[in-house]
Amino acid sequence: ARAYEALLRAVAPIAATMILVLAAGFSLAWAVGGRIARSVRELVAPAQALAGGQPFAMPAATFREADMVARALQALEGDLRRHHHQLESLVAERTAQLERNRAQLETLYATAPVGLSYVDSELRIVRINDYLAALNEEKVVAHLGRHIGDMIRDHALRAAVLADYRTVLDTGKPLTGLRREGYASAAPDQLRHWVLSYYPQFGTDGQIIGITALVLDETDYKRVESQLQRSRQLLSSVVEHMPAVIFLKRAEDLSYA
Repeated sequence: ARAYEALLRAVAPIAATMILVLAAGFSLAWAVGGRIARSVRELVAPAQALAGGQPFAMPAATFREADMVARALQALEGDLRRHHHQLESLVAERTAQLERNRAQLETLYATAPVGLSYVDSELRIVRINDYLAALNEEKVVAHLGRHIGDMIRDHALRAAVLADYRTVLDTGKPLTGLRREGYASAAPDQLRHWVLSYYPQFGTDGQIIGITALVLDETDYKRVESQLQRSRQLLSSVVEHMPAVIFLKRAEDLSYA
């Protein structure tokens, strides 16, 4: 019994020391854990602000790892802000370029002395200029969204034009310099002559998304050509039937023409 009591007296200080050490360890762990938890909670708000693209202020870190995380978030914010500014500049530049292109296209459609139109893959009119709209005696806005065939009153001309569009849709290749003749609504009694060209536009998938048509009126040229041909025929007839000899010489050297 005395030996047991002596053992207890010897072990008691050791046990007490271990209990104190464990208590101190738990207290330290509790304190460190609290600091870590607080640091993590303090990093939540900056992380959420960063994800939403909002400005934020980093709290003072209470341990090294939290400070490293905070520095990483700040570096990431700097990168994101820099890329955001670059993207804004790029968007502004592209927007300005698109606006300039649109203005140039509007000017071209408004002032070009030829007919211009653009239809989608279903041959619905997306854009048409005043010159071409005037042939149909309707305003530009009255053409938009309508099928190109509905705007051509001349049956033979409509059939020829629609066949041209179908060829472009089927082959994916442009057609240029096609001569067509017919009657326009603006001058139903006058046969007019046109030179038509068609240019397909392709989407990113390689499919045709639209066709631009260019219409050049050569009626006056044809009229002058016809008059010149008649004049030549008349001169030839006169020369052949005159009861005299007629010859021509070049003015510069008096040689026979």
